[in-house]
Amino acid sequence: LQQVFEVFRRDYGHDKPLISLFDTPVIGHHPILLGSPGIKPDASMVISYHPLSMNSNDSFPFYMGKAPHSGPDARAIHRKANEDQQTDYKTATLSGWYWKALAEHGAKTDRYLMDSMHSVTDRILALGAPEFEFPRHDLRPTVHYLGALKNPNKIPSKKPDLPVWWDEVVNAKQGGKKIIAVSQGTVETDL
Repeated sequence: LQQVFEVFRRDYGHDKPLISLFDTPVIGHHPILLGSPGIKPDASMVISYHPLSMNSNDSFPFYMGKAPHSGPDARAIHRKANEDQQTDYKTATLSGWYWKALAEHGAKTDRYLMDSMHSVTDRILALGAPEFEFPRHDLRPTVHYLGALKNPNKIPSKKPDLPVWWDEVVNAKQGGKKIIAVSQGTVETDL
């Protein structure tokens, strides 16, 4: 990566901004973003193709597949679940290796690996829409939702590809009926 940055700086100097764009689990960028010597990009952006793995006191850790707890003790329950995740043997071991690798390159963070994936960059470009995420009062302002990526090879039609039942939705809406959307999701498919 430093070789790519060196070539960029050699060819363009500081006339053009050096922007590093990478996928969330590609952590080779982390040392330079966390203080290692070398060429640091002017901006770093991660494209998050999966659920945000950032800790939040408003939700359980992302891998649990659980809806947030509700009630007056919800934040305390979520905080405890996130703390438990960080002290879990596998997570703690992986984070230990991550911290050691960072230190070998002159970098340091106190965040565990999964949280670092979304916290070391200047911007997080998340696929999807915020309305499909659990609400988080502590969501970093660096998170920007992009919606879905379009298929560049697909020739756009004049009419959108709608499901066969879509006319029922249109007719119900025109008839003044309330529409309730229910989605089975992808985590629990045996409902």
